[in-house]
Amino acid sequence: MNDAVKVSVCIPVYNAERYIEQCARSLFDQTLQHGIEFIFVDDCTPDQSFNVLEDVLAAYPHRKSQVKIIRQSQNGGVCRARKVAMRHAVGTYIIHCDPDDWVKPTMYETLLRQAELTHADMVYCDYVRYHSEEVQKVVVLEALVDHEEMIRRFLYRTITATCLWNKLYRRAFLDRVNLELVPDTITYGEDLVFNLLLLPYCQTIVKVNEPLYIYRDTPNSITANLGKDIRIKRNIFQLQLAFDQVVQGDQYTAAMESSQRFALYTAISSGIVNATQWHRLWKRAKRGMWKDSRWNCIQRIIFYFACLNFTLTSFVFKLLTGRLKASKQS
Repeated sequence: MNDAVKVSVCIPVYNAERYIEQCARSLFDQTLQHGIEFIFVDDCTPDQSFNVLEDVLAAYPHRKSQVKIIRQSQNGGVCRARKVAMRHAVGTYIIHCDPDDWVKPTMYETLLRQAELTHADMVYCDYVRYHSEEVQKVVVLEALVDHEEMIRRFLYRTITATCLWNKLYRRAFLDRVNLELVPDTITYGEDLVFNLLLLPYCQTIVKVNEPLYIYRDTPNSITANLGKDIRIKRNIFQLQLAFDQVVQGDQYTAAMESSQRFALYTAISSGIVNATQWHRLWKRAKRGMWKDSRWNCIQRIIFYFACLNFTLTSFVFKLLTGRLKASKQS
């Protein structure tokens, strides 16, 4: 029976009671009727998400044999939930879906068809950024067929979608990567690290020019608060430490150095590293600094003084940032 499963859809669930019905119905309404499995991971959600899911599933009896519900003994976070789902996946291809989003009826059939026609290792599509019925935006992504270029774009942060939910990957790659290189402590951007683990094995990448995934953009989401929350800034720095582990190859040196500078700049403004950590990481990040057009003069000056006296520079930078925030509020 495992050989018949072509697509494994991984869905981590935590506090999704409000949206999971729409998500689940969109999954069970897929035109791909056979050869698909849906793996829901209960990350010890405190709400009624799975009661809602069971109610929805009752209306789709033909899907019951295709649904796996995996219960975690304790809350491990979205990163751990994704790992658990991927380890239970048996399909030829895997893809993820977040429980507060939803998909168009033809999404998985369309991606699978392209993967089989082109023998692709990864197929991805455009998506819709949904804020409300009145405010929606179709995000059209570049057609990148070179996995090395895609990795560089991820590190430079010049590609729009570093997510997992619009990418159908060949599942066989999971046997060749160490998922534990992605720390469970990462709560935002973990999908980027998973992508950096899997992409090096992709020889053929195909893009579908259709917006098949609907990403719900909520005002209180993590992405809406980037740069405002100290936990998010700390997470950005933890992401960089993970990048250092999973990105290998001299062809990514310049992109990695740029990515390291971004993480260190975040560290200065939030005080999440000490002087010893700063100087150790700065030795790698400073190469190519003055030729990097992404950094303006003020940022370069901040880096320069931080190299001389990190503690003082971090204190002054946080002080100035605090004053700017206070002036904006008044």
